[in-house]
Amino acid sequence: MAALQGFEHFYGFIGGETNQWQPPLFRDSTPVEMEIPKGREGHYNLNDSLADEAITYMHNQKPVTPDRPFFIYYAPGATHAPHHVPKEWIDKFKGQFDQGWDKYREETYQRQLALGVIPANTKLTPRPNEIPAWDSLPPDRKKVAERLMETFAAYTAQTDYEVGRILDALDEMGITKYTLVLWEIGDNGSSLEGTLNGAYNEFTGLGGVQEDSAYIIKHLDDLGGPNAYNHIPVGWAWAMNTPFQWGKQVASHFGGTRNPLVVSWPGHISDPGGKRMQFHHVIDIAPTILEAAGIPQPTEVNGVKQKPIEGISMVYSFKDPNAAEQRHVQYFEMFGNRALYKDGWIAVCRHGRLPWNNVGSVDFDKDTWELYDLTRITASQTILPHKTRTNLKSCKPTS
Repeated sequence: MAALQGFEHFYGFIGGETNQWQPPLFRDSTPVEMEIPKGREGHYNLNDSLADEAITYMHNQKPVTPDRPFFIYYAPGATHAPHHVPKEWIDKFKGQFDQGWDKYREETYQRQLALGVIPANTKLTPRPNEIPAWDSLPPDRKKVAERLMETFAAYTAQTDYEVGRILDALDEMGITKYTLVLWEIGDNGSSLEGTLNGAYNEFTGLGGVQEDSAYIIKHLDDLGGPNAYNHIPVGWAWAMNTPFQWGKQVASHFGGTRNPLVVSWPGHISDPGGKRMQFHHVIDIAPTILEAAGIPQPTEVNGVKQKPIEGISMVYSFKDPNAAEQRHVQYFEMFGNRALYKDGWIAVCRHGRLPWNNVGSVDFDKDTWELYDLTRITASQTILPHKTRTNLKSCKPTS
């Protein structure tokens, strides 16, 4: 499988998610078990193992062929469910989410404004009626939600630490200044699949059964560990998508599609630490890497003609933060939730079933479209004041 994918070496899991404590792994095309260093049982999971493998590969490759470039596709399971993380990481976040998701979302919004990652005139979108207010929850549900969020935060922090280890390895080898790093953060927005209560075992929710909070409370100390398969409540997922609406599966709104992309390439970016607001899509990453490496896009592989890559390179924006946007159109769709971006405008339609409900359907003829002018603020924010919201059913085409 590794060879078929174009890699000389593969180590990892196949599938959309995996157990972080007992992952089904492949080394190249051979099934293997994760090796846990002696003395680290219960403290070492797949997050650690994948980072170790990437670092070992770099240390093995460079001494043998120091002039040969390498390409690593490092894709941890984090922070996809299940949210598995050693207890010492969870303990770092104890009590940090007691204020609940409504206040936390406001706090995050204020931090984003202070950091300048969203425009100063950005309006925070309101909580959908389908998501309960934090203050409406009984004490047991709050207690469960707090611990589930502490576990998710710990899982995120551990992942950040492992990425830092890989970057530190580049520094130790003295090759950071020659290396292009692209770090894409997220998975279609924070996941709304953990049910309104959150889950000790997410598959109960996926099977249409909502766990009782009293049951989860009995197992609070197991959350994040090998006996659990836990997931955060919908309210926390919504808060993690601040300032956008909705989340994963809702591809109509940026809460379900927009993710940060961090790029580092010393000497090739005009303003290290700067921001780029041009509209791009995940399919633009491969063309960016090819252009940066000076490699033409393949037209034929092993005698098989290739269709042109649909993405476009982002390299044009590296030297000029204000370069004219080169991606003009992009379509999004998932489970009938859909959006169409075109030159600063986006038409969006959330269709029917909510991500935490697994049954039911909705008539497409009852869908309502909304139209937003993103140029009225910047491409870093999707939601305009309600007076700019337009029902497309009543829109007339313009010349």
